[in-house]
Amino acid sequence: MLAAATAAAATARRAAMVMACPCRFVHRLTAPVAGRLGANAGPVATPAPSVQWLQPTTEGQPSTRVLCWTASAPEGTPERRTGTAPPRGPPWQQKARRVASAPQPLGTVVFLHGLNEHGGRIEPWVSFLLGRGLDVVAPDLDGHGFAAHRPGALPSDVHGTTRLVENAATVVRWAATAGRGEEQAPVVLAGFSLGGQVALRAAAQLAGSQHSPLAGTAAIAPLLRVHAESAPPPALIAAAGIIAQLAPWLPVSPGSLGKPYSPTVSSVELAAERTDPFVYTGWMRAGTGMALSRSLRAAPQALRAIGKAGLPVLIQHGDSDRVCDVAGTIAACEDLGAGLVRWGDGAEGGQAASAATEQGRSCAVIYATGHHDLVRERPRLSRAAGHHFAAWCAASVSRATRRA
Repeated sequence: MLAAATAAAATARRAAMVMACPCRFVHRLTAPVAGRLGANAGPVATPAPSVQWLQPTTEGQPSTRVLCWTASAPEGTPERRTGTAPPRGPPWQQKARRVASAPQPLGTVVFLHGLNEHGGRIEPWVSFLLGRGLDVVAPDLDGHGFAAHRPGALPSDVHGTTRLVENAATVVRWAATAGRGEEQAPVVLAGFSLGGQVALRAAAQLAGSQHSPLAGTAAIAPLLRVHAESAPPPALIAAAGIIAQLAPWLPVSPGSLGKPYSPTVSSVELAAERTDPFVYTGWMRAGTGMALSRSLRAAPQALRAIGKAGLPVLIQHGDSDRVCDVAGTIAACEDLGAGLVRWGDGAEGGQAASAATEQGRSCAVIYATGHHDLVRERPRLSRAAGHHFAAWCAASVSRATRRA
């Protein structure tokens, strides 16, 4: 009881700090990226997001913080307002703001962050999507950001990160209908790293349901296979399995040992992580390690379900990723029925990647010398990854709109 009260108080203090000046908070998180990429990072400037709170569907679960960026669309399109669930709980939750009215966008991209991160970390992708007329929604997944009871501790169950998959599906349904009554807008579900794996699993679940709002799913460096440089030794994995039963909160491993960033940006990005109060940079906890291990076993079934359903899918991955092995993405192409395209410094590879993504085809784009976080890379690679991603999302949404 005391531990729960302490965790709740800590969350409230962090929330009060952010809600007191949300624009300054978001700027502080994103300034290193914006400063490095400059005006060419995307087609539009990235505004500060508004904040929504979704009430839990399961008793005892926290509300989900959702960051929302609203796109502008051509003049003459109808306006709409995105609503928010009635505020409940402590006062800081009741300060959530509505998204401002804007011309009707093409659709919405729900973007899931990576392990130990939060919704604000996806901001470098946002300008590319807004420039294509797409709204962007980024939730804090269970165990992360405002939904973290204990930093770095994932909810664990027999299927691994099932509660994260349920989070994603809930946000997709909300984003598809918010402010529209019974009408549904097309949604692309995307994610990075662990969020990429969760997006694929949630997409498989949603694609099998009636009246699914999904126009497609995209995964950037998804956790489908752990790279050898980041995998803990087998003896530690075995020990962690026992420890997770007794003390799942206990830190047992330094976490990802592989380098997530290229040498040119590593020092800046690692410093940004350390100064971000919502990014957990400590050792991996035993329960989290077991949850990830179980989620890896659940991923292949999801890939086969997506391929069977014929849902359009995009995977982007750097061939120098030392966290999530690119071999997992290449192997997934067969299950997904997706083509493989390689992007490099040559013009031919760039044209092939642009053609595949502009048409919204199911494909995997492999980036030469790209590391784990593709949008936090040298400018040319980051811009290419961002433009490919936004073009593919826009094409998928347009195709879904025509079919409707």
